[in-house]
Amino acid sequence: MAHNRFLARTVFVGEGSVNQALRALQRVLTDDKIIKDVQLKRNYEKPTVKRRRLKYESSLKLYNSEMKKKVEFLMSKQRKVSPWT
Repeated sequence: MAHNRFLARTVFVGEGSVNQALRALQRVLTDDKIIKDVQLKRNYEKPTVKRRRLKYESSLKLYNSEMKKKVEFLMSKQRKVSPWT
């Protein structure tokens, strides 16, 4: 049985539209974070560098989630005019 990550990941190539199919494949691989994994595993990453990267990624994830909450809160108020126009 196929791995879940690769299940139903087919890109069809139309009549000579190889560039479109390549862009679609690139988008699928980027969405599944396969490209990032391959780039990280291409070279050895020292344990300290890996810890630093993981810590940065987790703090960035936390920051983005908090910022998203703040923006949703501001946009949830009943406003007649958008504050950004």
